[in-house]
Amino acid sequence: MPFPWDEDDPQVRTRIHANLAAFLPEIVASGRRRDPATIDLVKDWHQRMVDGVPLAEPEVAGGLRGSGPQGSRLRTHRVTVDGILEAVPPGQVRSKMSILERRLREKVAALDPFIPAKAPPEQREEQVLELCGWAHGELSSAASVVRYGQLAVADVAAVASAAEAIDEVT
Repeated sequence: MPFPWDEDDPQVRTRIHANLAAFLPEIVASGRRRDPATIDLVKDWHQRMVDGVPLAEPEVAGGLRGSGPQGSRLRTHRVTVDGILEAVPPGQVRSKMSILERRLREKVAALDPFIPAKAPPEQREEQVLELCGWAHGELSSAASVVRYGQLAVADVAAVASAAEAIDEVT
């Protein structure tokens, strides 16, 4: 089985999308409350995202590279971007994610006061998208958690928590 799961299998993609759709309202509610995006929150969402997906190792669900039992692929899995750029080594992912969590919290705290809770989207879109782009870039190039799946969840978390980016103005 491909590691961490068979991302080319349409049934796997369908399951992941269905799982994400099922808890998207919780993500939106979390953003409306302006809950901080934490490593544990993202790990929980990742675990829920891959629920019912055949995994190469059970520890993949909610796991960070560099974690897992001795001898597991999750513990030693290296990631490259387009086969060229090597991501953070597995043993450094946890510490890099902690740094990212702290920096994201600081950036969101700095942005929040400038974005009223019910501001029209055009008044906040540029700043929120800039923050999400930064968070995605940091995740993809620095931490590279568990391929695209965790990145997608982390992006949603950044969008939801960064000043209610997906809140519809009524």
